[in-house]
Amino acid sequence: MKRKKENFETAIKCTVIVVMLLIVIFIGMTFLWIMISSYSIDQFNIVLCLCIKNAGSYSVLLVGIVVTTFFQIYSKEKEKEEEEKIKIGEVGYYTLAFRRPDDKYEEVYNGDKIVVEINNETDYEFQPGKQTEYYFHFFTKFLTSKQKSTNLKNIMAFSDEYFEKNKKDILSNYYHYCEKITYPSPLYCSTKPTNELENNEALDRNRYFWLIIKLYERETIKNFWISAVTEDGILLFVKIKARLTCLENMSQIVLLQQTTYFKSQDELCALYR
Repeated sequence: MKRKKENFETAIKCTVIVVMLLIVIFIGMTFLWIMISSYSIDQFNIVLCLCIKNAGSYSVLLVGIVVTTFFQIYSKEKEKEEEEKIKIGEVGYYTLAFRRPDDKYEEVYNGDKIVVEINNETDYEFQPGKQTEYYFHFFTKFLTSKQKSTNLKNIMAFSDEYFEKNKKDILSNYYHYCEKITYPSPLYCSTKPTNELENNEALDRNRYFWLIIKLYERETIKNFWISAVTEDGILLFVKIKARLTCLENMSQIVLLQQTTYFKSQDELCALYR
């Protein structure tokens, strides 16, 4: 219902622009008539009325132009909406999963394939091994409800505060934020279908990445965002609420809640089916 209202409002706005353009044309015709005739500027209203009167035979055509413009724009917006529905319907659900003790696949952290939680502008220049204080790494992968594995690219992480502050610009200029990254982020990350019960070590090598989280407390509940671009070109965002425990010999993250969103016309929409 909201989208229909937006489509209607867009069509109205464009139609108003067309009407304004017609008004400008009539005003321009009036000034031109005054310039090439014996009428004076004081007789502007009279000349304008004559222009409108002489254009009376074209009134049906003008009305047709306005009406046609409205329905063409509205139909195009509806077409875009339907295309987006099809795309979203094919996306499937994506969720985050963290390595559990019973996972067979292991990988030593070496500062490669990392996604750093952006809290401020300096985090874009994160250098593994040089910024260890308050930063903790977690072995992370994506799960998908699709029957087959898909690839995600341009994966990023944002603190809740940073994302809320820059949300509008992130949605409209997402790749600009990706280009600011100087750390070795994963080019592509393969997702694991939820129907694949057993782990596959060869495939898991392309699924996991290291999520770098900044913490000032050893035990806390934290909200943050993970974003990625799907193979279908959909920009996804997953809002995470997790309990993090970072002791001397153990770092653990437990998911409490997560909600998947997607970008639609520079807005954030929850992914419902």
